[in-house]
Amino acid sequence: MSAGGANFGRYLVVTDTTAAFPVRRRTIEADGPIHFADFGGEGRPMVLVHGLGGACENWLAVGGLLAEHARVLAPDLPGFGRTPPAGREITIAASQRALHRFLEAAVGEPAILVGNSMGGLIAMMQAARESASVAGLVLVEVHDDLLAERRGLGLADGCACAPVRVGGIFPACGHQRRVGDVRNEA
Repeated sequence: MSAGGANFGRYLVVTDTTAAFPVRRRTIEADGPIHFADFGGEGRPMVLVHGLGGACENWLAVGGLLAEHARVLAPDLPGFGRTPPAGREITIAASQRALHRFLEAAVGEPAILVGNSMGGLIAMMQAARESASVAGLVLVEVHDDLLAERRGLGLADGCACAPVRVGGIFPACGHQRRVGDVRNEA
């Protein structure tokens, strides 16, 4: 792996030059270390939340493309990827709290959350519990049972969330729509 690195205050920055585009790998302190990929970009922040067994690398195929339109970050939740548990519980609720701390420490303003599978549930929980931190919500390949939990999370019927099935990125999906076909499926 060809990589360079530097320490910038609370960030440890490693640039992965083996990717098709540079990805800065950082670790931030947010009630324990949280590793994340910084795809760059400008404008409204977009935070990509991986699913069960995933990591920020799950977003390599789309992170750079999204960074053409937003500032894109993809954290490894505690216990996944390069983020150690560091004494934290590895539960859905604890993951939502870690996401909230990450948003406070690394983003500092309302972000568009893009959640894949379990990451979609965590993003929905963040929107329900800390709505001021969420500018928008996109759900990618979130199981219908998780979408049924939406009302239990306290999300209003008018909540702007857009479930998306993305062909080619998650080849196991049976129902596919182009990214341009995003619509509210509340």
